[in-house]
Amino acid sequence: MMFKVTVVSVVLIAVGLACLRRHMAGVRYNNTTTRLDGKTVLITGANTGIGKETAIDLAKRGARVILACRDLDKAKTAADDIKNRTGNENIIIKRLDLASLKSIKIFAGDINANEKKLDILINNAGTDTSAKHNSGHQD
Repeated sequence: MMFKVTVVSVVLIAVGLACLRRHMAGVRYNNTTTRLDGKTVLITGANTGIGKETAIDLAKRGARVILACRDLDKAKTAADDIKNRTGNENIIIKRLDLASLKSIKIFAGDINANEKKLDILINNAGTDTSAKHNSGHQD
């Protein structure tokens, strides 16, 4: 009887540890191919890094992608690259500086006035509060 209890305990501990390990590993990337035709996606900070790669993936799947970026020159370069890599011409750039309340209000007004709906919002951008960027003014 004691042997059965020990075996059951060991099995339960092993299963519990396997579940814990899987949980701690987090969600793995799902390489989906779900089409997004007719969907509008807004991505902040989409001119480089994870934001740009996300924009490329969503553009490949047919989404209309709005790149909300602080630097319009870099955004234009990114948009051209996304268009060339995906064949999706429906890439829009809009200026958004999250460190400026004035910029946020203008951007929000533009989106509210010109977009019927947003299907997906990806908040990727961070804010730069360094002395180099922050002028010290509250807009």
